[in-house]
Amino acid sequence: KSLKRKKYFVFFKSNSFFKVFLFSYGMILTYCVGAFITFFNFDDYVFAYLRYQNNPKLYSDPKKIEFLKPDTKKNLIIFYYESLEYDVKKISNNLEENPIKEIDDLKGKNIFNFKEAPATSFSIAGVVASQCSLPFYPTISLNLKDLDKKKMLCLSDILDENDYKQFFYITVDKNFHDFGLFKETHNYVVNDKHIIKKDLNLQEPEGWGGGVSDHTLLKHAKNEIIQNYKMGKKFNVTIINTDTHTPYQVSPECKIPKNEENNSDGYKVYKCASILIKQFFDELEKEGVLKDTVVVIMGDHLTHDDNLIKNKKIEERNVYFKMNTEKHFTRNKMNHYDVAPTILDELGFLPKNVNKFGFGVSLFNKNFDYDYHYKTVMNENILSDYYLKRILNYE
Repeated sequence: KSLKRKKYFVFFKSNSFFKVFLFSYGMILTYCVGAFITFFNFDDYVFAYLRYQNNPKLYSDPKKIEFLKPDTKKNLIIFYYESLEYDVKKISNNLEENPIKEIDDLKGKNIFNFKEAPATSFSIAGVVASQCSLPFYPTISLNLKDLDKKKMLCLSDILDENDYKQFFYITVDKNFHDFGLFKETHNYVVNDKHIIKKDLNLQEPEGWGGGVSDHTLLKHAKNEIIQNYKMGKKFNVTIINTDTHTPYQVSPECKIPKNEENNSDGYKVYKCASILIKQFFDELEKEGVLKDTVVVIMGDHLTHDDNLIKNKKIEERNVYFKMNTEKHFTRNKMNHYDVAPTILDELGFLPKNVNKFGFGVSLFNKNFDYDYHYKTVMNENILSDYYLKRILNYE
């Protein structure tokens, strides 16, 4: 046996063919293993697991918060102004003409440093992130039907438990981006183009995407709000307009000042939408509705029209945010996740000792290292879909 082993050893040592074969086999095996790991993203899984383990307290589960019961409850209106960012102010041929001046003139305090958080760059994503304080990764987008308040507690679920009447307004079909599915799962009555056209006796589509124009949307919403206000019912109304969604649709009810008619279509549509929205809130003000109502006006995300915002890096651009609060903001920056806890804090539902709601932090919070938290949640390598699977128990 010893002699045979020696012969085999000499054979392999002297035979270059077998050396090349073994080397090539090893290379092929290594390549296959590497390709297998890459194809199934095992490397991402390992790194995501490590990042999750290193940031276990990044997320605060709203289901574990003991929310307060305010003695006096306020109403809530959240207006998502489609594609509204601060740089829209600069799109006029004459820089002194601000197309959203009417919105700027509405009562409220602004946050000017508002970057898009991970997975929030389109409408449904911006709405979910700002009302549930979570990024709209596949774990959420593919499971909207199953993610009721037992799995994912959102702003509207808390208000529902406190007897708020809740309405969601959208100009198009409620199935657009599964808006209806999300809103109905979280205790909203959805008023889409079908309901609006039926109630206002409209026959033909007149707005973006075959829906209704902003002025029609706002007419129906105004009537609903005033009716509930006069009946003494507390309400939460969420509205998202679409005239400013590309391709733009200028409302026929809008009149552009003659000295501003030479501006671009982008300017005109933002100007028109702003005029209509200001008229909407002015009419609510006359009815006394806004006296007991928290109003948030914000962009759902940055505009996607590259011709509108020219030569501007996305990192430098900011989503529009305004809130009619008498309190003082304790910082000058935020992201989508901070909207829900800020509203809950303003309404009196968020306990003072609670620093976070989901991945968000109230703008009124004084005792928290927000800068570190902000840097962490804005890192999509840390705030990953894997993280969501863990916290929502989708293993």
